[in-house]
Amino acid sequence: MHSSSRSAPVSTRAGIFRSTFGRVAALTVVALLMFGSLLAPGGVAQDAESTPPAAPSVAEAAQPDGTLPGNPEVQLVQVASGLIDPVNVTNAGDGSGRIFVVERTGTIRIVQDGEVGETPFLDLSNAVKTDFLEQGLLGLAFHPDYAENGRFFV
Repeated sequence: MHSSSRSAPVSTRAGIFRSTFGRVAALTVVALLMFGSLLAPGGVAQDAESTPPAAPSVAEAAQPDGTLPGNPEVQLVQVASGLIDPVNVTNAGDGSGRIFVVERTGTIRIVQDGEVGETPFLDLSNAVKTDFLEQGLLGLAFHPDYAENGRFFV
């Protein structure tokens, strides 16, 4: 019986994630997530006395090739540039106004007032494997009492 060992070729990243289009698309997702968090309960865009709107019925819900209920206006705004493969965005809930952007390559960057900080909040790039698209640093969550205890989870 003869057996041989072969190495699989190392995969490289898909070109779209390195292209300008991929970065713009990722920043668009980041902007939409940030906009959505502002409209979420407790966000700055809601009154304390307002009640959440009722969920649309199946007939009112958006359909393929249809229109959105209430004709909402949506605008895409670039909030930062110079990020590498951003995959997640969050805030610490500490009132600082900082936005934390997770880069798949293993770093977490802080965006404040539209500027990406020079020094990463966290750099795990030496511990994160990124050979395939499903790998890398993918998430960040802050403890509800982060302002007091400094705990966060990756």
